[in-house]
Amino acid sequence: MPQIWTLQTQYLTIYPIHLAQSRVIAISLAFAMGWALNHLANNQKSTSRKTHGKCTIWGKDADYIEAKYKTADGKTHHTILLCSGWWGIVRHANYVGSLLYTWASCFTCSNNHLFPYTEAIMVTLTVIHRCWRDEARCKEKYGEKWDEYCRVVKWRMIPGIF
Repeated sequence: MPQIWTLQTQYLTIYPIHLAQSRVIAISLAFAMGWALNHLANNQKSTSRKTHGKCTIWGKDADYIEAKYKTADGKTHHTILLCSGWWGIVRHANYVGSLLYTWASCFTCSNNHLFPYTEAIMVTLTVIHRCWRDEARCKEKYGEKWDEYCRVVKWRMIPGIF
């Protein structure tokens, strides 16, 4: 994987390009927004789980659904499904952030060749597959509570689309 993560650098070493300042700013903002979304979403989920939902997100008490699940050893565990912040908009907000910063990295290479976009294409396909896999696992794990969560948070990654 390290070879994939450095494709843009490898490409730009061989085929240096000049980007307009406005494009550099736009790409940098997209990268920063993706990175921030990924980390802020993960932080919201982590904080809500550590506090069992007794926290504030975006200035409001966290909304969540209490769920139970059993592990292979037969023990019942309690958790929450967060319905606030980024997790109230889409069910896989952290994946959206990952996609955004990955594609932004590729945009530094302009659009003259497919090679530097290999990472973004692979990550996109992997994330979509992971999203479907996670959805199936959560449905199996949480049952009706997952169905309820899906009714509250309707979209997987892109509101109105997916």
